[in-house]
Amino acid sequence: MNTGRDKTSEFVNRIEKLIDSISDSGTVTDSVGDEHNEKDYLKYLVKNANELIHYGEWLIALEILLDNLAEVNYKLDNDIWSLAKSASLYAPQGWEYDDVLLAILQG
Repeated sequence: MNTGRDKTSEFVNRIEKLIDSISDSGTVTDSVGDEHNEKDYLKYLVKNANELIHYGEWLIALEILLDNLAEVNYKLDNDIWSLAKSASLYAPQGWEYDDVLLAILQG
């Protein structure tokens, strides 16, 4: 049992469920100023994260997902944010992304 993988999967699954509640016309803006359809952007992130998790790379999936969400200054509700935080607790010591990125994502 890999709890980090399980927690990351749970976080990704909650993001996937969130997609259904988002307006089709919603947009996010990245750090370069380019706008993206919010649903499509999240679907892309979820797809990539699930693929990495499938190949045992849950920490890379978590890191990339958090980084990409932070790039568009995405705010997570408390429940989803808590899932991301709990997944990050299983990262190896010295992994610094959790505090910085999670602070950006806290809604």
